[in-house]
Amino acid sequence: MPGSRITDLLLRVFAILFSLIGFYLLLRRVDFAFHWIPLPAYGAEGGIIEIALDTFVGAGCTLVALTCACIGFFRVKRSRGARIVLAWCLLLLGGFAGTLLL
Repeated sequence: MPGSRITDLLLRVFAILFSLIGFYLLLRRVDFAFHWIPLPAYGAEGGIIEIALDTFVGAGCTLVALTCACIGFFRVKRSRGARIVLAWCLLLLGGFAGTLLL
């Protein structure tokens, strides 16, 4: 059915878009924690608010991407592309879980 192919494609596109947003926020979070690139963090907190926002918003985007990837994975009967997107989203979620332990 053409409608289901479009739906499966949209699920993958949404999963990839939200995971890229989450990846960007994960990189920002790690950069604020280790100060590899000096980013403008004003005030006495020195980036604590930015770290918290990047962590929670990035983890939320990653969970949305993971939900779309799981739905797409079960809809297309476990195709290779769906496996790659699902593995990427799980790896990204593991990155956020790992940064919470820092």
